[in-house]
Amino acid sequence: MKQVVGMADDMTTFTLILFGLAGIGASVLFSRYFDGRRRQFMYIVAAGIALMLFLMRVTATAPYAFMAHCMVWGLIFTLFNLVVEFEVIRNAPQATTVAVAIFSSIFNIGIGCGAVIGGAAQSRLPLEYIGFVGGVIALLSLFYVWKERKLFN
Repeated sequence: MKQVVGMADDMTTFTLILFGLAGIGASVLFSRYFDGRRRQFMYIVAAGIALMLFLMRVTATAPYAFMAHCMVWGLIFTLFNLVVEFEVIRNAPQATTVAVAIFSSIFNIGIGCGAVIGGAAQSRLPLEYIGFVGGVIALLSLFYVWKERKLFN
């Protein structure tokens, strides 16, 4: 944020706090609207993550727009975690502890792979284009979710 958006250290910290606080709103949305809309939620959050990644470069031109962007991104990202974890638990009701542990492990592998792919992209592209790389991966994920929609029946 400091390099691309030009935010001061304290503004960067505040933006990250907003990203985290948006999770509270996500929890409220999930608890109110998720029942009966599982498939729509998955499509919305998968598309939302892709959209937020693609829009990073656009909103990075104005610090306050980027702060708002990060809040929405935090909301969508938390919704993603809630939806996927719910589906994991729903599909393994007799072994929820093991299922959530496996989900957590896969999630951490995803973080590691994202760091490797992001690092490779950063070494070949200007830093401000990193969101496009993540956006492409998110679109591929959205396509997979749509293709495998039988998972959410």
